[in-house]
Amino acid sequence: MTYDEEIENTRNIYISKPIRCIALALALTYYFRLPTQDDNEQRRDNKTPTREKLAEILSQYISDFVFIIQNELERFVNTNHFMIPHSVAVNQAIREHIFSIVVCICTRTPLCIIGAPGQSKTLSFQIVLQNLQGSQLSTKKFCKRLPSIDPFFCLGSKYTRSEDIAYVFERAIKREQHYEQNRINTRCVVFLDEASLPDERKMVLKVLHPYLDECRVAFVAVANKAFDAANANRMVCIYRSLPSEEDQQVLAYGCLGLEINLQQSRYATTRLEKIISGLCQGYRRILTCPHIPQIFHDRDFIYMLRELRFDLPTTTTTSDDQTTAISGITPISLLHALEDHFNGIDKVEFR
Repeated sequence: MTYDEEIENTRNIYISKPIRCIALALALTYYFRLPTQDDNEQRRDNKTPTREKLAEILSQYISDFVFIIQNELERFVNTNHFMIPHSVAVNQAIREHIFSIVVCICTRTPLCIIGAPGQSKTLSFQIVLQNLQGSQLSTKKFCKRLPSIDPFFCLGSKYTRSEDIAYVFERAIKREQHYEQNRINTRCVVFLDEASLPDERKMVLKVLHPYLDECRVAFVAVANKAFDAANANRMVCIYRSLPSEEDQQVLAYGCLGLEINLQQSRYATTRLEKIISGLCQGYRRILTCPHIPQIFHDRDFIYMLRELRFDLPTTTTTSDDQTTAISGITPISLLHALEDHFNGIDKVEFR
């Protein structure tokens, strides 16, 4: 993929482009499907290889492997290339998901994104769907050079049958053939949401095998747990690990509708950082505490922050108003948000 600035500057020659392509191929095939070291520690898993370990091995042959991948993600996924809603934080999860979805749709490579609820899996596909509208309708110049998307949705459940999935694929394949015959630059995409819900004992997802092998249409699946090896080995897999501390703060600022590098007065900045840092640290402790059931996910954290954002004043024209807006996160607002999204009572008190 050539970026806009590379097209405009014809004298700019990237000597390391083949190395970059190899690194990105390795990342999509192997690196992104592994958990991070922090994620393994949180799950008390000492056997599964980590991204850090693979990066250490690959760096012996491709120097700065992690830097190449991260730099490409930041260049590819940003507000200059994609229209991203203001309340959505462009964190590591969004970058990896959007990058993988766009690449796999353009190449018709099957893709599955695995992660707990609230980790921007479906949201990332919706962002790509809204941006890839073809050369005539796409808002961003970057997206005008990409094919438009014609989605075919399939919602998984415990009642899903193999015939239901096959029917969606056949419709998509027929439409794709129509686009190819008429030379229309459009990709049909089968989007399987909640792919982990169909009954595994009935082998419902076995119907995917021929469609994944033939790659006649693009396929994107999102799930809360990993596929079996027969399906996973036929797809690019993105495993969504526990966000890093820095990424957690990026998510918090984005959900509050604030820039993480916002220039504010010393009092306002210090107070904002304390509030966000405390919320992030508290949430991470909930995830790692062995005495708390694992019933909370990123979605609870995100909706708590959005509730706090609702309490913030919207007028921020002067420095004084900005201080007032940040001071709007009062103790009572924090209490209500925490009660709404992280509260719990025992069975005796339940009525």
